[in-house]
Amino acid sequence: MKKKLMPAYHALSNLLSRKSRYEDALEVLGQASDQGVDLHKTYLSIAEVYRHWGKTTESIRYYEKSLTISPDYVPSLNNYGSLLLDAGEENRASEFFKKALKNEPNSVFVLNNIGASYMIKGDYNKAMKYYNHALNIDSRNVRVLNNKSFVYGKQGEHSEALVFAKKVLKIDHENSLALYNSGVSYANLKRIGLAIKSFKRAISLSKDFDDAIFNLGLAYMIQGKRKLAIQYYRKTL
Repeated sequence: MKKKLMPAYHALSNLLSRKSRYEDALEVLGQASDQGVDLHKTYLSIAEVYRHWGKTTESIRYYEKSLTISPDYVPSLNNYGSLLLDAGEENRASEFFKKALKNEPNSVFVLNNIGASYMIKGDYNKAMKYYNHALNIDSRNVRVLNNKSFVYGKQGEHSEALVFAKKVLKIDHENSLALYNSGVSYANLKRIGLAIKSFKRAISLSKDFDDAIFNLGLAYMIQGKRKLAIQYYRKTL
């Protein structure tokens, strides 16, 4: 019976965390922990709550507690690696990703993160190798599609970047990152009107999307609308 209740505890804590009710989420997970069942999963969930709360030290502590109990648990290996990648510790992150991939060779999440680690290092060919592998498993994964669009853009292949951004938008028409990637592609293809439309739509969905706001300013500057451009530049200061 206790084991059957675990998914409900985790689902509730995830919902509370997404609403920024972090203390309530931790209280629910404390109740789950008291059951003494699947503690490695509960500690992972606690780590995720602390991560979203911005409490990195506590997050790391619970990732490590999860892995102490279950050293080969792929979600903990992958998510801990992701946190390290965000912190700029690409080499340490890679160690966790490689171990996770060894245990679960077809994990799209792990493959995507390995691709992201190579993307950050500027090794776009290796990044694409892992993104393509991931898409062979799940061709509709918007996170991987967005990353592939971004890499094409970094390589100067803006038409290809746009193709993959549009693939995301067919799946999720309110994906702000895909709209931003589309805007960057349109701007580089000299289609400034469509770039502005894409950036504005991305900003309407993510109010604090500074890159989109700044690039919208750039697009207005290209159009010669200096006052509008400055207005958007200032929003990023």
